[in-house]
Amino acid sequence: MAEEGHQHVVQARNDIEYVSADSNTKELQYKKDDQRVVQVKNDIEYTPADSNIKELQHKKDDQYVVQAKNDIEYATADSNPKDLQHKKADQHVAQAKNDIEFASTDSNIDKELQYKKADQHVVQAKTDVESGSSTSGKELQHKKRMRRLYYVAAFAVLQTVVILVLALTIMRIKTPKFRIRSVTIDELSISSSDSNNDGPSINMKFEAEIGFKNTNFGHFKFEGSSINFMYRGTKVGDAMVHKGKVKARSTKKIHVTAEMGTTNWNVASDIESGSLTLTSQAKMSGTVHLMKLVEKKRSAEMNCTITVDLKEKVVRYLNCK
Repeated sequence: MAEEGHQHVVQARNDIEYVSADSNTKELQYKKDDQRVVQVKNDIEYTPADSNIKELQHKKDDQYVVQAKNDIEYATADSNPKDLQHKKADQHVAQAKNDIEFASTDSNIDKELQYKKADQHVVQAKTDVESGSSTSGKELQHKKRMRRLYYVAAFAVLQTVVILVLALTIMRIKTPKFRIRSVTIDELSISSSDSNNDGPSINMKFEAEIGFKNTNFGHFKFEGSSINFMYRGTKVGDAMVHKGKVKARSTKKIHVTAEMGTTNWNVASDIESGSLTLTSQAKMSGTVHLMKLVEKKRSAEMNCTITVDLKEKVVRYLNCK
């Protein structure tokens, strides 16, 4: 029904424009009528279509518009009473406008109901959004907790690896080593026999370089000790080593001076061969200090074999264990 009323309004507007071409006096008035008819059209489209009152009102509007159209068509056929017919048409159009406005006023109830439904939908949408936000918030909290657990687990694994590395490398304390690195002969004298006929004798003075190697991550403090030099199991000389300290993961070199002498018939064969073999023994005790937290006592032993060329007065062979 609203679509038919719209068609009638458009037809009435066309008829009014056609009549206005024959009358200069009513031209402005019909333009106003045209605006009113457009307003009627807008009111009909805006009004909801589910109101019984509106349907009745639209029927009245259609009748008024048809009457207005008939009046206009009659006026165009008979030019004498044209002015009277135009007045009737104006009255009918005005009445149609008033009826539509009245119907629009009555439809406010429907519009209010529609607005209430819209408000309910908005509230429901807001509730859904809040519920979705709450759900996403819980998921976010769950993800954060899982992320924290991952971080804690990773940190625990990292600590375990670090502890293992420290235990196997840094915290593992090894016994330092010390060896005779070189021997330089300063004096060497050989005699065939003495006045007591005890046999030939050999007297020698030499300088030895001792090396202390500490592979730990903490320094090593060693106590004073002595190095004994032996000939065929008999002590023939010694050298004193004073206490000191070796830095972490480094080697310290010290020099000692030793004197030895022996007299027996066994030396005769060594003199004839031109070489003299000596052994050296020593034990060095000390403490390894690791990061000022750990202190471990360690003792290192040394056994060296030295072969001296009696003719050239040099050391031909040196080996330490």
